[in-house]
Amino acid sequence: MSALAVALTLSACNTLDQQHGSAGASNGIPQSEQPTANTIPSGEKEKPAHIAPSKDERISINVHIFGLSYHPDRAGTRINHLNNELNFGLGLGYKLFEDNLGEVVSEVGVYKDSGRNWAKIAGVGYKFKITDRWKLGADLLAIQSPTYNYGDAFIAPIPRLSYDFSHAKINLIYIPRYKELNQYAVYGLYLTIPIWK
Repeated sequence: MSALAVALTLSACNTLDQQHGSAGASNGIPQSEQPTANTIPSGEKEKPAHIAPSKDERISINVHIFGLSYHPDRAGTRINHLNNELNFGLGLGYKLFEDNLGEVVSEVGVYKDSGRNWAKIAGVGYKFKITDRWKLGADLLAIQSPTYNYGDAFIAPIPRLSYDFSHAKINLIYIPRYKELNQYAVYGLYLTIPIWK
C-alpha cells in the first residue's frame, strides 16, 4: 500500500511539473516560441518609438511673385507720384512650423513699390487655418525703401489672406495708412508657388 502511495505521489508531481513547464503555451507550441507583446513579426525590422522626419519632409520653400496693388485714394497717389500698381519683384518663404491650427513662416523679398523704388522686406508671420484652403494671419515685416518713412527702415504688421490652389497660392495683403511711415493705404495681390515641400 505504501508503494502504491509513493507511485501516485511521484506521478502527481510529474504532472504538476509538466503543467508549470507548459504554462502560457497553446496548441502544443513551446513557451520559448510563443509570441509576446514585444515580439516583432518575422521579416520586419524593429523601428524606434520616435522617428524623426527626413530632412526633405521638414523643408518647405515657396517663391513669391509680386505683384499688383490698388490705392483707394486715386487722386492723392497720382498727385504725389505714388500710384505705381505694377509691383514686380520676387521673394522667398520658408515654413518654420505647422500644426492643425496654423503655420509660422519667414519671408524675404524685393519689389517695385508704389513710388517705383525697390522695397526690401524681411520678417516672420503666422497664418490661421480657416479651412483646408483659406488662411488668415499677418506678417511682421522689416521694410526699407526711399518711398516710406524718409528711407529709414521700420517694422510693420501686414495682414494677409491666402487661398491655396495646391500648386499655387494667391495672397491678398492690406497696408494701412499710418502717419509718415505710409501716406496712403494700399491693397496688394501676389502669387506664391511651392518649389520644395
